[in-house]
Amino acid sequence: MQNPTSRWTDSQKNAEYWLVPDELLYNQRKKLNDNLVLIGDVKIRPTAHDPLSGFESITHSESGIFAHTKLRLTTIPTPHKRAPKVLTTTGAITVPNYTDSKAGKKGEFHHVQGGVIVEIVNNKIFHLHHINCRKRDGAFIWLDKAYYPDGTVERAPAYEAIVFGDVHRRFVDPDVVDATFRKGGLVDVLNPRVLVWHDLLDSYFGNPHHVGNPFIKLAKHRANYHVAQDEVIEAIEFLREHGLSRKNYVVPSNHDDMLSRWIIREDWKRDVATENIEFYLETALVMAQSAHMTDIGADYIAPFGYWINQLKSKTDDITPLKLKQSLMLMDIECGYHGHQGPGGARGTIKNFGAIGVKLITGHGHSEAIWNGHYRGGTMTRLDAEYVFGPNAWLNTHVSIDGFGKRHLHTFVEGDFWA
Repeated sequence: MQNPTSRWTDSQKNAEYWLVPDELLYNQRKKLNDNLVLIGDVKIRPTAHDPLSGFESITHSESGIFAHTKLRLTTIPTPHKRAPKVLTTTGAITVPNYTDSKAGKKGEFHHVQGGVIVEIVNNKIFHLHHINCRKRDGAFIWLDKAYYPDGTVERAPAYEAIVFGDVHRRFVDPDVVDATFRKGGLVDVLNPRVLVWHDLLDSYFGNPHHVGNPFIKLAKHRANYHVAQDEVIEAIEFLREHGLSRKNYVVPSNHDDMLSRWIIREDWKRDVATENIEFYLETALVMAQSAHMTDIGADYIAPFGYWINQLKSKTDDITPLKLKQSLMLMDIECGYHGHQGPGGARGTIKNFGAIGVKLITGHGHSEAIWNGHYRGGTMTRLDAEYVFGPNAWLNTHVSIDGFGKRHLHTFVEGDFWA
């Protein structure tokens, strides 16, 4: 097809274009259901840096699909108790053909051959799935099927990994857990070799944001949510139960690290509840015994990783990653949680996307795609005591298929697909 944003020149008079039937082309908006619209009346330059920039409100409260060669996805916060809207681009079904200009080379680098599959459940509910084709032959994987250019459809090779949305075990949504781990659920269907866990521990017992609030302290004591050891064991048993028979990695995350911050912050003689004193002292002793100097400064053991190693069995294949430890799966870096960004800045979808390495992170609780950076969502309910105002949280996991392509899997009203 012709690029509608390019000027027609004499050199293009004899160019040949693949015939696309008119009934398959949209140059206007098409409402796919009450919450999703195809934006066919907007032409975006293939070399646009951020093809979704400025379109945050153009679909009103509906999610929107925009045609563009660069794969981009963002979630837009919506008022309380309403699902956030998703804006996404499609990728292209044409091979890259760009000039040797700066804009052209950037467009070529980010050109994705692919598309978006939309499953319409009813007039309110839909599921979006990105198709990302293999460069050498255009083959692609959707869920458990692999599609090849000769028309062959086969069972897809085993997925390399699923990187779960932030777990926060104490506050998981049981429906999301069920759809993720049940027979016929996401893990069973994709059959990944590796499971990657973010924010496995919520650390509600010692959340630093609760310091000085006597009413939250009282509520936690009434529910026994102040007992640190119980929450740590609960999180690790959840991992052991659902990670059985697969390789598991636990990524150092900000909520996991709240256990360490609690040990450092509290004075066991004055601040720590009686039920926590022995666990506190045992954990503090391990941290003290491990403290040592390195060639870049002081270091000591991460206490949550220590307890994972203590409580796992010999048959569990579980590795708690150390801070700054890389986890490369295929050619994708999966060892960053996402709270600490480049150069000490706070991590964002865009500053991680600028480092030139394919990434999957967590932390944001809202799915996103920017350049080579995919971000998952959360395994919790889509609300929390500290969330006020519009919210963009979604229950999204990220997978790496057998071709090395990444996919977002978002739980909507009971499942990840129709």
